Amino acid sequence: SIRSQLLPGRIQHVPSKVSGKVVIAFVFTGQGAQWPGMGYGLIQQYQVVRETMQTLQSALDALPIPPAWRLVEELSRSTDQSRMHETALAQPLSTALQIALTVLLRSWGVQAQAVVGHSSGEVAAAFSAGLLTISEAIAVAYFRGIAVTKYGKPGAMMAVGLGAEEMQALMRNQ
Repeated sequence: SIRSQLLPGRIQHVPSKVSGKVVIAFVFTGQGAQWPGMGYGLIQQYQVVRETMQTLQSALDALPIPPAWRLVEELSRSTDQSRMHETALAQPLSTALQIALTVLLRSWGVQAQAVVGHSSGEVAAAFSAGLLTISEAIAVAYFRGIAVTKYGKPGAMMAVGLGAEEMQALMRNQ
């Protein structure tokens, strides 16, 4: 199966159902998948998302060093005015949206039995798993964005379109 090709020896059995219910996993993205205006329609359309954003903003405002920007204001900016590409904003904004989406899905009765996050997406995954409160999660994302901006090194990620065996062969030859 494709699962065993991707993660040999790590996955023994992945049930498609548990106790007659569909198993749902949430995958949370890190910085890089964001774009100006993302999620703003959710804020406009759903009261629970607006309330979650207010809760997140209140948590940010209560920090010893609160941001000079506002979540909803930044998410509503047009492409030419957006600062979404700035790491210090991208990480907490993306995390805030992923938290709000998690809360929205929960309000509909949709809960994850498994979560995974990449990079700053790990913060939203930890919230979804119940390991961080909403206030802790947004604080971690906010300070992580500041730390990466201040101490991070320039770089990029790469996606490689090879299977595990092909990649292992290439690595052995290097």
